[in-house]
Amino acid sequence: MPIDLVFAPNPLDERAPALARAFEQAVRDALRGAGPELAPPLRVRFALWEDDEVRYVCKVEGAGAPSLKSAAPAWRFWSGLVATPEELADQIRESLATREAPRPVAPRPMRLPEERWGWAEIARHDV
Repeated sequence: MPIDLVFAPNPLDERAPALARAFEQAVRDALRGAGPELAPPLRVRFALWEDDEVRYVCKVEGAGAPSLKSAAPAWRFWSGLVATPEELADQIRESLATREAPRPVAPRPMRLPEERWGWAEIARHDV
């Protein structure tokens, strides 16, 4: 089942429409098979970063659960600066792999014995 993606107007269209479509396809390919837990629809935005050379940034954001009790928080992804659609796809796949990796369960903190001292302790004995 394809994942539901909503693309915002792509600023790359003004410079290179074919490159804009390649970046959008890279997002589709990287998210293929990601699963419904990403809270569709996923909204995708691109931005240009111009310095010595042009780089691109992508944000993918899930809609989130309708309530805090029903599911995990929405998945959000901000890419680093990328030069090619392949770099973007690799970053998305890496983020998804990190999300799916089992997380170690943190040990429960040891509870220290309650410390009683001061005037409250004295007042309790006077009653």
